[in-house]
Amino acid sequence: ELALEFLTQGEEVLSQRLTAGGTMRVTRHEASEQELPPDFLQGGGQCLGQEWRVLTFQPNAGVVGQPEGELLQAVAKVCILADGSKGDSEGATSIKQRDDVLVMQATKSMAAVMLSTLHALGIADVSADSNDAPVRILCIGLGAGSVPAFLARAMPHCEIDAVELEPAVAHAAQAGMGLAVGPRLRVIVDDGAEFARRSAQRLESEPYDAVLIDAFDAAGNTPAPLWMSDGGVCAALAGGLLREEGGIVVVNFLESVDVSTKLAAYRSALAVRQAGISFSVRTSDTEFRQVGDDYEFLKVEGGTGNYIAVQTCGKLSSRLNLEELRLRLAEGGRKWQEAISCSFDMEALSVLGLRTW
Repeated sequence: ELALEFLTQGEEVLSQRLTAGGTMRVTRHEASEQELPPDFLQGGGQCLGQEWRVLTFQPNAGVVGQPEGELLQAVAKVCILADGSKGDSEGATSIKQRDDVLVMQATKSMAAVMLSTLHALGIADVSADSNDAPVRILCIGLGAGSVPAFLARAMPHCEIDAVELEPAVAHAAQAGMGLAVGPRLRVIVDDGAEFARRSAQRLESEPYDAVLIDAFDAAGNTPAPLWMSDGGVCAALAGGLLREEGGIVVVNFLESVDVSTKLAAYRSALAVRQAGISFSVRTSDTEFRQVGDDYEFLKVEGGTGNYIAVQTCGKLSSRLNLEELRLRLAEGGRKWQEAISCSFDMEALSVLGLRTW
């Protein structure tokens, strides 16, 4: 029912051309649920109401290989704040993204898998606070910034670099979707693969604990430099992008993708750093199918939807069997869900359609 709220036409609040071609739009939509978590306004401010914000791409018409029509990219829920920073301007407002809300199924799965795997590796503990050694995460691809924001809220001791190729998307995430940035969540406009390569080459740069890749080109494919064996990300992984003690690469791939070749490239790049187990989960256990003259949601054995693919290195041994992995991930999902009072089933999403490669 909530999907019906943000899938309506909405009111345009932002529109910009993209450097790669096409147009990006942000629209606003009424939200029926208005309750806020107790800690959301702990920094002060008055919430005047909440609404959905939707980010869509409109590819250039008639381009071979590109889909037709407007493409849904991201959905976020925002709080409209009375803006005291604008002096006595009557009615001045700002927006702040709800960092506890993930709407799209793939974003829920990415967050659940990231946190449960970090738990399994012993990198991030649910009891950690801002005084603990930071967990460093590199996110390639921004959208609304909802997954980086969710991770930053869940782990008060993490530091996130979110790299976005399109300046218009980086602007829209903050100005149109209410993403709050700061010392613990930075947005960087750059080529993600080249940023990763340069980070691995800089001696003064601290390695990352995790890399999250959620980026697609105009045709809906994960760009080759983000997964090919001779691309920038694999070069960075081979050059020390992740900590030697252990780290993970988490990637959102479309269901049509051959996941095995992608994970093989990451595994080969990490071979000199003790590549660990490779696995994936699916983002849904149901699909919309025609049954006679009607359409129904049907359960799919083994899961369906996108693949959330994971390559580990370090502590999580490649000799770990599937059932041991399932137990560790489920435990991590359950503990994180309890710790952050998550509204969706992180335990179930952490192991949905789980398989090793």
